[in-house]
Amino acid sequence: RKMSRKMSKAGLSLLKSFEGCSLSAYYDVKGYSIGYGHFGAKKGETITQKEANALLKQDVAIYENAVNKYGEIYDFSQNEFDALVDFSYNLGAGNLDKLLKNGKADRAHIKSHMILYNKAGGKINNSLIKRRAAELQLFEGSEPSKFYPAYAGTSLVLDAILQEIGAPYGTWKDRIPLAAANGITNYKGTYQQNFTLIRLAKKGTLRRI
Repeated sequence: RKMSRKMSKAGLSLLKSFEGCSLSAYYDVKGYSIGYGHFGAKKGETITQKEANALLKQDVAIYENAVNKYGEIYDFSQNEFDALVDFSYNLGAGNLDKLLKNGKADRAHIKSHMILYNKAGGKINNSLIKRRAAELQLFEGSEPSKFYPAYAGTSLVLDAILQEIGAPYGTWKDRIPLAAANGITNYKGTYQQNFTLIRLAKKGTLRRI
């Protein structure tokens, strides 16, 4: 039967946590991106959060369609669907076709090969290792965790910690949604507020946005 699934809120939350959101254009391998990894921006371009959300919705729809194309073959569960939409959003529909062998791969193949897509520019990339592991966990039926993974390093620099665990980082204003999700209202990036975020990150109880 033809599938027309949409990515769930939990899947979208996972995708957003890995992509991060930049309201100004940044250089990304082959050109400029903006918002939640939307490719095709111009150098110096800026957008609003509302525009970033609209671009995300538009881009996610492309990859929902790419995964739904295989729905009749696999009859994906919501978790499997979300995992593959995140995979495609990050790597493109061409790599989804490759992973699924154009619909000939079985689930065992999908699970064992998904985690091999962990290189950027030919080099193994830690953030891609984490992203593939999260997608695999989701594909296998576990709900995405409400929390970011615990930080096990020794850094006391908040941005370095957030980057390591796949949470949004940048200026203190970039951290406002993260702070709000963790009960810190009126966040201004003070030492005490940042220390609270660090403590939660080390305990593995920093809530995803």
